[in-house]
Amino acid sequence: MTQQLDRKGLSLSVTVRNFGNEDSFFQQVNDYHLFFYRSNFKNLFGTCGVILSLFISSDILPRFLIKMINKKDARALMKNKRIQLKEPFINAASLNISKIAYDYIVSNLFKKIAVYMSIKNEVRMEYLIDVNKSGDIRFFMPLCEDDGRMCFYKFESRDFMKRDSFGILCPKNDDEIDEKDIDVFFVPGLAFDTYGNRVGYGKGCYDRSLKKAGNSYFIGVCYDFQFIKNDLLESEPEDVKMNYIITENGIHKVDIAL
Repeated sequence: MTQQLDRKGLSLSVTVRNFGNEDSFFQQVNDYHLFFYRSNFKNLFGTCGVILSLFISSDILPRFLIKMINKKDARALMKNKRIQLKEPFINAASLNISKIAYDYIVSNLFKKIAVYMSIKNEVRMEYLIDVNKSGDIRFFMPLCEDDGRMCFYKFESRDFMKRDSFGILCPKNDDEIDEKDIDVFFVPGLAFDTYGNRVGYGKGCYDRSLKKAGNSYFIGVCYDFQFIKNDLLESEPEDVKMNYIITENGIHKVDIAL
């Protein structure tokens, strides 16, 4: 059976052959996936496998066929790489990222910023508070409950902090802010790609909270080696995409083509 599909002006012929299950197809094509996510293939073809005959020009092909990295693999790989980082690199990269972030905030006249207290060799986004010499910017930090609910509270001082249900430092006060009132969220993660997809620790705390944020900007924070530039991270419908990714090498606007 052959079906004709069109995605953003690209026509292709799809020949469907029964392989018995969906996974057989993905093994056949060496884990290369189309613009359509894995779930879309299942919806479109059921449990059939597919053989693709792509009638597209060679200059489009590298972008059209993208290797998808599943969350579990990305999470394990990046955890292992990040835990091996040395203090001089963490400190220098974190300071540079904070300076880049500060310039972005100031140039856009943002005033209410959500940051986080770093753990496990994450980028130390709390350095941004020290970079803010003028004191014009108000910072807010997350508190995550046992049930995964995340709330943001005003940062006052490092001397006035407590640990949340996951042992992460957070403000020790009741000055909560609605997510809709925050201009920019700096979001930690284990991996990001150029399409704004994020892999976190898997609890979904940030995704649930960011969905309440309205018109806020979401900036994924990571070291450059965690920024996947040529492949695609697996994502689910409930995942929230970033608007930008910031690393020690600069701030990158995501590609919204997918």
